[in-house]
Amino acid sequence: NGWYMNDGITFAASAETDNGWTVSTSMLLDNSDGTAGEVIDNRSMSIDMGDNGTLHFYADGGSSALDTIDDVTPNAYDESWALVTGATAAIGGAGGSDIFNYQNSSLMDGLKVTLSYTPSDAAVELESSSSYAVEYTAIDGLTLGGGAGEDKGAAAHKDITNVYVKYAMDAFTVGYQASE
Repeated sequence: NGWYMNDGITFAASAETDNGWTVSTSMLLDNSDGTAGEVIDNRSMSIDMGDNGTLHFYADGGSSALDTIDDVTPNAYDESWALVTGATAAIGGAGGSDIFNYQNSSLMDGLKVTLSYTPSDAAVELESSSSYAVEYTAIDGLTLGGGAGEDKGAAAHKDITNVYVKYAMDAFTVGYQASE
């Protein structure tokens, strides 16, 4: 069937404060994942502070700083590990629910900084997780980036490191990425 329609309703609102900051919120009504009692998916709020960056809070559906750079190399399908049997997206870090994410690309020309923090879940008594990512694009066509973090939201704590380089010339892009 070539016809398709989404199965959720998104409510979004935003307003500008007296100091010029923009506060936005979004909620998705959707129970397609079948989780009982969870009708509201992907809940988020953000404060865009102009040159001071943007602070996001994701109650559900959020991304850590490492999630933003988990696979930045050129590809024809999906992440490089997408079709590998038994593979996991371990280099993404802790993301999902109750996560703070801060982004700023106004600190210096060509430099973008992303920070994330996921507090511990008191019910499970695990430790908090945090990560950071930086990207530098001031040289024509060249992008350098990397990040690191700790994912302590699971029983097996993980220390994650990710670095990459990309070069684009006309319609062609080559890249190299290493993760641990």
